[in-house]
Amino acid sequence: MRKSIIAVDIDSTLYPFIDLWRKVAKSDFNVTFPTVMHWGQCINSFESFDDAMESIKICHSNENIREAAPYKNAARALIELMYEDFDIWYYTDRDEKTERATRFWLAVNNFPVPSNLVICKDKRDDLKRVRNELFTLIDDRPRTLIHGLHNLNLTNVYSIQHTYNENLKDIPGVNIFDDWLEMGEVIKCSK
Repeated sequence: MRKSIIAVDIDSTLYPFIDLWRKVAKSDFNVTFPTVMHWGQCINSFESFDDAMESIKICHSNENIREAAPYKNAARALIELMYEDFDIWYYTDRDEKTERATRFWLAVNNFPVPSNLVICKDKRDDLKRVRNELFTLIDDRPRTLIHGLHNLNLTNVYSIQHTYNENLKDIPGVNIFDDWLEMGEVIKCSK
């Protein structure tokens, strides 16, 4: 069986989620994140864990989803990979209520096949079900990248660089880029 699926995360992979979260935290909770941040630091900036989770929920409101600006060339890189016979699938841990707005956002921003959206509680579990068809994954989270290498037996996994994942660069198989087009070219060449 040919491995053709590229699993793509959305938040902080297709657009800068932290910028939106920073805006919501400040406007709705009067919370300022540290300049150089890690997820834990952001969460700990709130008065309570519940406030932090509520702020993420606000980020995923229909209005905020629609307004999010994608990373430059993210859609173009995925379209080029689709033309190389890869199946692009989007995996997200967002609430199911965001499905329609998320599909709309993918379509409006010219991402290929927005119908290939999987909303799940924990994408790592869902990815196990398609492991035999999975070519690679693109995600920002260290735990998902490591899961791809060790539990899904992927040779390479990919991400856009963030302060919280840049230290993974020295792990064989973890490929982190500043630019979507460069990442797309490397994926094409690894085919």
